[in-house]
Amino acid sequence: MRYDDQLSLVAIDQESRNPEIGKTQAAELFAAVVDILIEEGVELTESVKGSISEARPIMDRLLQNMPRGSQTYYARSVAAFIDGDFDRYLSELDLFFRALKKPPGWIDFQKHIWSTIMWLPTLAGDSQDTVLSSLWKEIKKISAHYFPESACTAMCKYLCSDSSSNAYRIRLLQDVLVKDSGWVPARSMIGTIYYEQKEWQKALLFYELVLGDLDDPSPEILFNSAWCADQMHDVRKAIGYYLSCVQIAPEYEYANNNLGFDLIKEKRYSEAETHLLKAVETDANKRYACRNLFAVYEKQGKYQECFELVQEYPEQFQTKYYRERVKKRLSQIEAGFPTAVDWESLLQQKTQNEHAGTISVVPEASGISRLTISSQWPVAA
Repeated sequence: MRYDDQLSLVAIDQESRNPEIGKTQAAELFAAVVDILIEEGVELTESVKGSISEARPIMDRLLQNMPRGSQTYYARSVAAFIDGDFDRYLSELDLFFRALKKPPGWIDFQKHIWSTIMWLPTLAGDSQDTVLSSLWKEIKKISAHYFPESACTAMCKYLCSDSSSNAYRIRLLQDVLVKDSGWVPARSMIGTIYYEQKEWQKALLFYELVLGDLDDPSPEILFNSAWCADQMHDVRKAIGYYLSCVQIAPEYEYANNNLGFDLIKEKRYSEAETHLLKAVETDANKRYACRNLFAVYEKQGKYQECFELVQEYPEQFQTKYYRERVKKRLSQIEAGFPTAVDWESLLQQKTQNEHAGTISVVPEASGISRLTISSQWPVAA
């Protein structure tokens, strides 16, 4: 947050009523209000409506104390966007562009345009997708009027394109980079296009260019980079990216599972166990994490832990493969703890996958659909 991470709307409301508030402070407080609303997200829930109702009078008071210029035009555009008055939003945005001495770089574009359109809630009755489609076209016109050869205009052209041609989309993004190589997200977007086409080497090339430019990369890019490395059979590189991913986002979906799976390949069983336990705890689909954890327990001779895991999550092991694995391990330990369980009934087959220990994970085979644009896929031992 640009003013204070801990500020609430109540605190900002009090500050906004100060008759001695300065112009710079008013601008900073306005930015803090925007950050709070962005944190609420784009879904217009009753809670978000309440936040907007609370925030709008505060924004109007702060606007009265802000200096004339580009930042005020930006602030007015934000207020209009939230109100769902998109004609006024575009008028204020036009004034914002007119007041700029040079085309916005990526950071300014992200702050003043991208964040508003993509993340701020709006009271518009139209669906968000409909709003986005029309607004990007109008923003492109405004940008092209003032800065026709800018990376900003080129990015707007990409964002309002409805072409299904990946080659064309890549050309549009490459044009952004030709005009300004500092627009790092364009490289990430190209990487994601290649990623979705399963062109792993090309995707990883662009992701690694992004990682070289950023001090704080997103967990999505790290996960995607790891997955690309996995598909290229570079297990050690994949492990490095997964580790970086979970350091930033400890519960990132499937990252701990995939990291554990790759650590098993490297016979780093103790480390694998730690990450797979986390995956069992946090992943939405626990099948892969449970089965990989079973495998790592077996590798370490921890058969009692195998039995406890199967007892806790029997639905993840109801195949012929695991009935046979449990039966084999029962014969290898002393009678006692596991014999009190009717394992045959517990693991009565309920799934069609009889070879669960060697799942080949691609979207078609795994049954896991893409959860986000980053295409998070789990892998299983």
